[in-house]
Amino acid sequence: MSQKEAEAIAAAQSEAFEDLTKTKELATKTDLHELKYDLLKWIVGLAFAQFALLVGILMKLPR
Repeated sequence: MSQKEAEAIAAAQSEAFEDLTKTKELATKTDLHELKYDLLKWIVGLAFAQFALLVGILMKLPR
């Protein structure tokens, strides 16, 4: 590999890395708080659904 080719590859890799780091968005504390709230809503909702399903199945069992 010639010196020119190596420099061109290094420049292309450097540019690609810069583009990647520029477009990457970091989560803020507000984003994390909203995510935590959304996850909590899903977990509570699924817990209620699971409980309702269990009650429904138990009611269908013969006594």
